[in-house]
Amino acid sequence: MNLDFDALITELASLDALRQRFGRLDRLGDFQHTRAWIVARADNARFGDEAIYGTAAMQTFTLLDNLAATRSERALANEKLAAKARLDKAKEEGKRLKEEAASQAKLLRGKVEKQAVKDAAKARAIALDETAKAENQLALQAIAHAGDCIDLGISAFQLPSDLACYVPAPKHAPTLMPAHLDFFAQTNPHPAPDPDPAIFLHGPQTEPEGISIIWRADLSEHMDRWGETLSLLPPTSAEALSLPIYAAKQWLAGKTIAGIMDLEGTSVSESDSRRRGQLRHHGLIWRGKKKKPVLLEDEEDLAELKPGSVLVVHVSAGGVDEFGWNPESDAPARDLADIALTRQRARPTLRLHSALVSSWLDPEQEPEPDDQSELARAVREARPATDDDLATGPDSGKIERALTLIQDSGLVRREIRNIAAAKAMSKAYPDGSGWIRSGRKEPSNAPVFLWEDEDSSLEEEQRTLEDHTGDVATVLDRWLKQIALLPDIKPMLAAFPPLHDIGKADPRFQDFLCGGPVESDGQALRAKSGEGELTREEIRERWKECGLPDGWRHELCSLDLLEANPRLLDRVPLARRPLLFHLIGTHHGFGRILPPVMDNAGAPVFERELFGQPCRVAARHDWHRLDSGWIDQFAALQRQFGWHGLAWLEAIVRLADHVASAR
Repeated sequence: MNLDFDALITELASLDALRQRFGRLDRLGDFQHTRAWIVARADNARFGDEAIYGTAAMQTFTLLDNLAATRSERALANEKLAAKARLDKAKEEGKRLKEEAASQAKLLRGKVEKQAVKDAAKARAIALDETAKAENQLALQAIAHAGDCIDLGISAFQLPSDLACYVPAPKHAPTLMPAHLDFFAQTNPHPAPDPDPAIFLHGPQTEPEGISIIWRADLSEHMDRWGETLSLLPPTSAEALSLPIYAAKQWLAGKTIAGIMDLEGTSVSESDSRRRGQLRHHGLIWRGKKKKPVLLEDEEDLAELKPGSVLVVHVSAGGVDEFGWNPESDAPARDLADIALTRQRARPTLRLHSALVSSWLDPEQEPEPDDQSELARAVREARPATDDDLATGPDSGKIERALTLIQDSGLVRREIRNIAAAKAMSKAYPDGSGWIRSGRKEPSNAPVFLWEDEDSSLEEEQRTLEDHTGDVATVLDRWLKQIALLPDIKPMLAAFPPLHDIGKADPRFQDFLCGGPVESDGQALRAKSGEGELTREEIRERWKECGLPDGWRHELCSLDLLEANPRLLDRVPLARRPLLFHLIGTHHGFGRILPPVMDNAGAPVFERELFGQPCRVAARHDWHRLDSGWIDQFAALQRQFGWHGLAWLEAIVRLADHVASAR
């Protein structure tokens, strides 16, 4: 980019970085003279080892400071000579004025007139002398004011002969080999060994990768129930705070840390990573609804915390304030899940739970204890009191009273009040401690990034398979008009939307989405259930009741249908069919390098009309087997398109599916 700035304020950096920034000043020469200000922290400028530039920033400051001092000394010496010249000139001019006045006075007769001429000349001489002294004072002030000013123009500034100490020392990293990229391209199963990409990006002894930490208020004292509670409202990226993994481990263990670097590639010490004993703050590693969460109670459990983990803690653990991460804070954190999910998924969601009242309060409002107590009491009274209440449904009167108090309270944040005003359905917590209310999804253009699994098909708004694939086609078609691809790639990608989810036609999965056996084969196939979120236990029970085996994936069933009914691929170029198979099989992130293992022994034979023609599946392919051909196909495609190229094509179709689902 050709950026041209009129002025610049920059933080202290190494000499090469500063010169590059100054090159953006007045590039067209419109101003002739432009100014830049360098701001430096005293510790970094005088004695510090700066996080990014090391000691190069300090050495650069010393160089510029010395140049400024030398320039000031020279300017001061020159000004002393100029000041003496100005005073001498003023005295000579004053002497000349007095001599002229004396000559004029001789021509006058009156004493008064003669004295007046002499006095006027004397006053002018004094004025000239005072003017010269004032000019000298102003010149000295200008020198003092410009004492830290340096001319860094190309012709004015001469670089030091040895630049080594003024630029950061280069970081050395191991050579990235093709074998490393092969490992990075495999996500299922994780390769062994599994190289850490950070060492190739930033070199050795650099800051480790981060995790996402989330605070929730509605978690019970019994940690074994946390997973079930979280499955009601799964964690989202919008409520998460990213944190270096070493900082999270030290905080959980109660180890005080001075601070963290929010900079990639900076060195860090992790000498205290091995500890024993009970953790000060307990936590849970969220792995999705269908996977058992990992509880962190003892320091030995910290080994389970890996880069990319989603860590959930109770709000009472603190560790965060209004400005962000603060490990020394013991003040309760705020639970932001309702606001985050409402924003991110465009669906008003509110957990009616007494533990959340303090998180609803507007931090800019002075809390009124009586009003807050009344609100908390109304929320507590609205919760299910007995097991019968869980079966018969919510007490609408009590819930409406609590919602009305939330909407009318000036203490509650505006977003929470708006969510409470939305029409929604109520569903009880598994332990009866409250209700979770979910409204209808609103139109949204933002893609949704959740830590979710096959249960992403469980949506509040029912969506047929035809509608969903049409949405994906609309998004993908718009993107393909703007992306440069080989001519025969675009027709193949255009075939992705109608074919990628046809595996959802499996009658077992349709039963799962519908909450029971589908009565008529002529019923429109569903892509989204229209039923809303289910807990992890409810998903597990329904999955089993519908006869779906562990590890079953609808995208693999799509491949079975395509393999058994090749007519569906008539419009796809023959040479690109393996690529289409790969994109369909991996569009939920699985299949690199093997699909999930599942038992197809009880898979039913079924027939269904798709795209106006009857389709039948009798035999299922065990795609997870080493002799299935999947690994060979993956390796061939990766050689053909490259590590990045194949992943890029996968990203196009996967994000199109995400965006269509979000809308």
